[in-house]
Amino acid sequence: MLALDRGGVLPVRFIALGVILVGLGAVAAVTAWSATRSDTLAIQNQTRLVAHLLEAETDIIVHDQESVALWDDAVVKTKFAFDYAWVDENLGVWMYDYFGHDRTFVLDEAGRAIYGMADGQGAGPGVVLALPQAVAEMAARVRAGAPVEAEVAVVEGRPAIVSAMPIVPSSTAIVQAPGTELLFASVRFLDQTFVAELAASYLLAGARFAWRPETRGGEVAYPLGSDTDVDGYLIWTPERPGSTMLRETAPWLGLTFAVFAGLIVLLARGAARSYRALVAGGREFRHQALHDTMTGLPNRAALARMLAEILRPEGGTGASLLMLDLDRFKNVNDAFGHPAGDRVIRETGARIGHAIRTTDTVFRLGGDEFAVLFRTNGEAALAELSCRLIAAVGQPLQLPEGLVSVGVSIGAATAPAGGTPAITPTELMRQADIALYKAKAEGRNLFRLFTEELGQDAVARQRLEEDLRAAIGRDELDVVFQPVRAARSNAITGVEALCRWVHPERGEVPPSVFIPLAEETGLILPLGEFVLRETCRAIVGWAVPAAINVSALELRQGDYPARLLAILRESRIAIDQIELEVTESVIVSEEDQSGRAIRALREAGFRIAIDDFGTGYSSLRYLRSAALHRVKIDRSFLIGIESSSGARSIVRGIVDLAHAIGLSVTAEGVETQAHRDFLLRCGCDELQGFLVGRPADAAETAALPGVLPGSETTAAAS
Repeated sequence: MLALDRGGVLPVRFIALGVILVGLGAVAAVTAWSATRSDTLAIQNQTRLVAHLLEAETDIIVHDQESVALWDDAVVKTKFAFDYAWVDENLGVWMYDYFGHDRTFVLDEAGRAIYGMADGQGAGPGVVLALPQAVAEMAARVRAGAPVEAEVAVVEGRPAIVSAMPIVPSSTAIVQAPGTELLFASVRFLDQTFVAELAASYLLAGARFAWRPETRGGEVAYPLGSDTDVDGYLIWTPERPGSTMLRETAPWLGLTFAVFAGLIVLLARGAARSYRALVAGGREFRHQALHDTMTGLPNRAALARMLAEILRPEGGTGASLLMLDLDRFKNVNDAFGHPAGDRVIRETGARIGHAIRTTDTVFRLGGDEFAVLFRTNGEAALAELSCRLIAAVGQPLQLPEGLVSVGVSIGAATAPAGGTPAITPTELMRQADIALYKAKAEGRNLFRLFTEELGQDAVARQRLEEDLRAAIGRDELDVVFQPVRAARSNAITGVEALCRWVHPERGEVPPSVFIPLAEETGLILPLGEFVLRETCRAIVGWAVPAAINVSALELRQGDYPARLLAILRESRIAIDQIELEVTESVIVSEEDQSGRAIRALREAGFRIAIDDFGTGYSSLRYLRSAALHRVKIDRSFLIGIESSSGARSIVRGIVDLAHAIGLSVTAEGVETQAHRDFLLRCGCDELQGFLVGRPADAAETAALPGVLPGSETTAAAS
């Protein structure tokens, strides 16, 4: 009986063991399949990521070129009046420093390279260049009418992205015969430097470049170039989450049947989690490429993609693009630090999102710039949305550091569905940027819609900026001097240096036009130095000091006091011969760089005056501790003093309060005898304006009584 029992039990045990073994085999097979499948999907996702990054890099190369190839000046400086220095700076060094292009070439109609740059160094004027074969072939295709598309090729024995496009004007002012355009070509090497940057940014383990797909140790190779013309391979070791999981779970496969049953559940759950993590990882890769990390909003790349879809020549739906730029945001960073600024950016993005419809999209473009893609073209709807956005963003925000308030300026441009000719995403963004600039220029916290007139104004402003830059470089500006006289004796107590610009075509350009332009574009720095040097050259030997205006941008340059003193030493001008005029906003900014510069200048012995007083913060509480010399009353307060008791009261109040804290007072814009009589009654110390002296050149000013030593007697008698 026992034998029978054993005989009956043994087959059952074998059957059970067989079932367990089959189960273990099935578990092992399923586990191995899951691991292999997970590894395959991981490799596919990383391969797609690499393909997307390389495709994006080729698109970026073309976009980079468009920024300079579509330009009136580029056509003039390369084709009609070749200017090597200009081309080297704007088409060579600029493309290397700003965009990272390793080689650039300008090709004439015959395909010869008339300019070349390698690694940021131009070949030099008149140097005959050997054009790489890949660049020459692409240029020939573009010349034959092929579309402008970047491609991977071999240049100088290295894999590279090559692109070529015609140099064409951005306006109708310049006309070229079709087919005669010069070409602009760029090369971006895909060597180990590029591969290292790619590996560091996207965690491609062991990434390297090779000419042949010689992989080892689980590496994969991605071909560079086209399907028919491979120009090397990007090789890396991909992540294999399945293999990692298999190594960690393999010991459990030898456990007992009871543990085996539980293990099957765990493995199934683990495989599901791995698969979900892998899929989520792919989504995360795509999300990071198209979204801002701080706010989670779509970024500039996402906006470009969406605009490209919406603005398709066939089937595009059309839309409006709003560009938003925060006002007074720098004050938040300066006052509370960048963490507070980051909180303001996140809250602003959320407020914009709540103010728009669910069919519209908000983007963060970087810094304090946002954009809204509005699926409506009506001007009234745009204005209504902009009012909502301005109101939403302008609400005060309570931070742990304190209560802050920012504003927003908005520029918009529209692209109707099926517009002819079709507008490109780049052009739509440019138009919205122009409208945004107009909104900020007109006072900020405003909305402006792009019009053709605005576009023409932007072109005119760009040309005026270029003319001003050239005029400063060629010393084509003039410095004149307006006398400042003692109110009672009429003796000249000083002069103010003023800059004048006579344009060869426009005639005299008012300072109210070119000075703000210089401040907005940074040209105020070379312009200010020009005025200072010309003033020092002119006033050598004068008996009266000269006042020069100093902008906040100049004072923010950390070395401004040292440079100012160096110029005075070179010119042999004493410190007391120069007086510095600054605005009220500079005086109250004691904690920033401009405030520190003011303190350094005072300690060096310079006299400081507040120019156009009353038009800024309009408070004298800052003057008590500022160690200033005098206050200049803005000319706007003298308008209508004959009939306005309020204007007269303001002027009297400024004079009395300034005298109470020991400051002298100069009134600007004195043009009538009534002005002079009133200011004398108020006790004003000095007068400046057409009534007491018009601006004149250095020679005419030096001839005035009292300007040169020894002419005081004549001055007193006049």
